[in-house]
Amino acid sequence: MDLHPVILVAAIVLALVVLELCLYAIPLRLRVRMDYANGAGMAFISACWLCLGVRSTLAPEGRTFHLLLGDLPLPLPAFLGSYAPGGRRPGDMALQEPEDLPASSYIQSAVPYVPHLISFARAAVRSLSFRRLDCRAVVGLSGPAETGMLYGYFWAAKPLLCSTGRINLEMVPDFTREHLEGHLELDVNISYPFNLLARLVRLFTLFQENKTHCGKSGVPA
Repeated sequence: MDLHPVILVAAIVLALVVLELCLYAIPLRLRVRMDYANGAGMAFISACWLCLGVRSTLAPEGRTFHLLLGDLPLPLPAFLGSYAPGGRRPGDMALQEPEDLPASSYIQSAVPYVPHLISFARAAVRSLSFRRLDCRAVVGLSGPAETGMLYGYFWAAKPLLCSTGRINLEMVPDFTREHLEGHLELDVNISYPFNLLARLVRLFTLFQENKTHCGKSGVPA
């Protein structure tokens, strides 16, 4: 028996398994950037895995989505990726107002999912790792005394919050007027994102099964 084909097939299978494990272990990178000034704000939220990602831009003019290829943003079609605030999106005509149910019904329907939600929250917290947090703000309260007090509290707490070196917090007090202006950047890694995705799919499947069962029995889900 010729062992060369067997060794070749085993090497290919081993390489595919190693590649799959490497891809499974690659973290998902989330980036959030927010700017607020003069009563208006803008936010950029992106999720990237390998060289692919999606970015959502939230602005007073509306919300848009871009497909990311590395650092190159590609705009999505208007009917998929954007809508004006207060406008009607496709499919809105088919939506109906939910029925008014007592709070006990919502609590009763949520009880079966509590253990799964707790498990998902624990897994999400364990998977999160902060890369960088940068927050800079100009703050002015209703009076100079209140602004000075807040500034003192900030400087007292800053050494504790910025001890890791990954967090940078800066605050500039404005003693002349009530004012808020700031910039925030958050960079987070989610380890094993497919594990969290599988948990979400499982939770959604349980929800659909419970909804179908309640629909057949006549009990509200």
